[in-house]
Amino acid sequence: MVLLALLVYEIFYFDYVNESDVYFVL
Repeated sequence: MVLLALLVYEIFYFDYVNESDVYFVL
């Protein structure tokens, strides 16, 4: 549960900072 929440948080955070980073995270 916690790890999933952190993963989603990181995805949205990187998406806000730079869209190109999202592909790197995924």
